[in-house]
Amino acid sequence: MNHLQSTQTEAQPLRWMEVSLSILLIALSSNLSLYPQPTSDNVLIALRITSLTTALPLLWVFTAQPMALIFRSWAQWIQDHYRELWLVLTASHFIHLYQIGVYYQLGQRCPLTIWLFTAPVWGIMAIFSTIAIARPQWFKRPPSLALKWLLGLGVGYAWFMFAAAFGLGAIARHLPFYNIPAFLLFLSSGILHIIARSRRSLPA
Repeated sequence: MNHLQSTQTEAQPLRWMEVSLSILLIALSSNLSLYPQPTSDNVLIALRITSLTTALPLLWVFTAQPMALIFRSWAQWIQDHYRELWLVLTASHFIHLYQIGVYYQLGQRCPLTIWLFTAPVWGIMAIFSTIAIARPQWFKRPPSLALKWLLGLGVGYAWFMFAAAFGLGAIARHLPFYNIPAFLLFLSSGILHIIARSRRSLPA
């Protein structure tokens, strides 16, 4: 996984206050829709909220390197908050998982095939958050080429699942005001990655 090179040799301390406040805001804003009691409709609203609060930080970490081609200051901000973004998006997606559990308690179900493809995303996020806390330097300088590829595949898989979910929702014309812009953002980020890779491959 390619990221901007840090000018610091050591990782900065985690901004736990920012992380905690962000997670609290996500939990409150998404679960307020379940008041006064969960129903199939308001649980779906809550799921849309946590899907978005996971997708946006994921989009930022995915575009950390390509953004340097266009918005250097924004790319630097993403790099500086890379670890916090992983913790926030992971917490958001586990809140999303809790809301899926509430949805199941109401007698609703998701196809098994969806679980087979999406379940690894929670594992990937949990692993990346653990790295963000215990081995933050791995994001910038993985100790081996194999780990570098694994980190890249992990981010790429999570990006692909969200892009596919938004794309399928757009094709099905389900909540087009939500799915179409989200899919276009993820598609654009993929194009940015292709452009960034092609530029790196060009001779100096």
